[in-house]
Amino acid sequence: MSGAPSSGGGLGGGGAAAPVSPAFSAAPVSGHPVASPGNGAVTGGRVPAGPVGVGPAGGGGRAASGGAAGGASPAEQGRGKGVIAAAVVILVLVLGLGAWGVVYAIGKLGGGSGVAVDREHPGDDWSSTAETYDSKPGTTVAYRCAPNGTIITVWGSGPYTTDSSVCTAAVHAGKITLDAGGRVVIKIVAGPNSYEGTTRHDIATSSYNEFPWAFEFVG
Repeated sequence: MSGAPSSGGGLGGGGAAAPVSPAFSAAPVSGHPVASPGNGAVTGGRVPAGPVGVGPAGGGGRAASGGAAGGASPAEQGRGKGVIAAAVVILVLVLGLGAWGVVYAIGKLGGGSGVAVDREHPGDDWSSTAETYDSKPGTTVAYRCAPNGTIITVWGSGPYTTDSSVCTAAVHAGKITLDAGGRVVIKIVAGPNSYEGTTRHDIATSSYNEFPWAFEFVG
């Protein structure tokens, strides 16, 4: 006698067992953008997609989120907005404070040398020395050196006597150049028993006997 297959798929039914739907599925995850090793720009390379974050049936397993194909992820959009905001801030500083104001602000924000500064020495004259800070060991002072500087006498090769030209010593130490100038940070230290003169970066310094106070470059 013919009859309809059993809907329950039991042992006595004789019908073929119905295919069982999987309890879960793994969604392929778009790969993360790969940063260029040069300047950090996002390139087109991507990590191969694959199932990740799969949990047991009913266990609430998740697939890692990723941006839609061809679109920027929320993280990428956030980084883009941050770059734009930084550019706006720099433009405002340039217009409002001038170039040296920007250098000062960046130094205070931890940019440039990244060294905590106790004092900002006034002016940008290459004749400036560090004698003002004698008897203040550990004091850090930032100096600005104008472009197209003038070579002035320096004693020592690091540390340098405090009556030396800080900017000229900075060229000797390789911190800045005569043409470009720049910003440097020194720290006041107790002077050694003697100072040796050397020639570095086309700057010749002089030797000297004991001098009570000296400075070294920390930024």
